[in-house]
Amino acid sequence: ALPICVNGTAANGLARWDGNAWSSVGFNGVAYGLTVSSGSLYVGGAFAMPDSSSVVMTNIGLWDGSAWHALGGGLGVSNSGYVRSLVFNGGLLCAGGLFTNSASQAVTNLAAWNGSTWSAVGGGVNGVVFGLAVSAGNLYAGGGFTQAGSTPANYVAQWNGSTWSALSNGLGGLVYSVAVFSNQLCVAGSFTSAGGITASNFAVWNGVAWSAAGSGLSATGMRVISNGTNVYAA
Repeated sequence: ALPICVNGTAANGLARWDGNAWSSVGFNGVAYGLTVSSGSLYVGGAFAMPDSSSVVMTNIGLWDGSAWHALGGGLGVSNSGYVRSLVFNGGLLCAGGLFTNSASQAVTNLAAWNGSTWSAVGGGVNGVVFGLAVSAGNLYAGGGFTQAGSTPANYVAQWNGSTWSALSNGLGGLVYSVAVFSNQLCVAGSFTSAGGITASNFAVWNGVAWSAAGSGLSATGMRVISNGTNVYAA
């Protein structure tokens, strides 16, 4: 079979652009979530062994620019499952997706890596996590869940480091991506309501209430990101 290519360069699942040319980073799998810290690239997705080396990683790993490194026992469901979203909250790498464990440790769909070990985040959530964002030390998770820890929360929830809280009565359907813009949380997904008001696939939480953004999106919102001046939805 022909290799998967970027501009003629073989790159299976992950590629690097240096401003002039594409190159492979020795990856083989599906990469869903990326984030960078201290010059290292953290990758979450669906994979076990990212390259031809002997490094075994379960759905999450670190690329230091020349080699891959496992993050403990990784995150999976009996060696399956996946990681969909990554974000740093202080010194912790938070990972969301569809998983139940890191090796023998139970972590349900949301976990934090402190550089040496994984830990559960507030008991996790009862469904897949598609998006994560951080604002003022608070972690926001969006996805396909209806409960965060022991707190009912429809598809989006806030973790303040010690407790979960719902954002009013949440969304009327799946959340695929979350981002912070001007201290407000923007969510994109597949829903028609937010906090009981009409909102088409995109909504904004100001810390007290939900609002729509014009007439919203005409189809499912898969990604939302802010550059500080504007919000981009895809």
